[in-house]
Amino acid sequence: MISLFLLSTTAHAWNHTYRIWNREQLPLKWYMSDYRMPGSSSDLDQEYQLNVITKSYDNWVFDVPCAQLSHEYMGIREGHSDCPEDTPPEECIREGRSSSDLMNTFYYDDPAEEQGAGVLGVTYTVTTGQVAFRRDGNEYYYASDSDIVFSKDVGWINSDQVGTACSGTPIEAVATHEIGHQWGMGHSCEENDVTSGNCEGD
Repeated sequence: MISLFLLSTTAHAWNHTYRIWNREQLPLKWYMSDYRMPGSSSDLDQEYQLNVITKSYDNWVFDVPCAQLSHEYMGIREGHSDCPEDTPPEECIREGRSSSDLMNTFYYDDPAEEQGAGVLGVTYTVTTGQVAFRRDGNEYYYASDSDIVFSKDVGWINSDQVGTACSGTPIEAVATHEIGHQWGMGHSCEENDVTSGNCEGD
């Protein structure tokens, strides 16, 4: 899989995260946290939250068919956090992600408040510490856990609103971007930035 991503066009190349999934771990299993702050800017209904993540995975599966990517939704992590609809936000128990539970989980509203202003979403991937392979002096490690957290206080809109909403950030675009990081892809860079070493990802 990663070898296909290592190929670059003449105009662009990729900066890699050096974290990849063992092929034996595919399909990549993922969960959704049941945490969602009532009345928040990311108060998209749960069915849409699920659909947009599934569609964002499929954007990678279908657009990069030779990589043979696959994923499997494992369900809502019920009780993963405790914030019933009628609970005031200040009384919600904000359970953050765990980098050691080996459950790739999506979180809306940044329950642990890890992310600063201006951040749309972050992918937190940890590795097993085992080197998958070495290439061009770089070591690629097998990933073991990768959680994606969408920030709160973002005016999220769904895909149907793109082009009609006066403001807002399409959640599918951000989800697809972050899932690319989860697969091991860094940010795309201009070729001269890559060759000069000025392309850095996060």
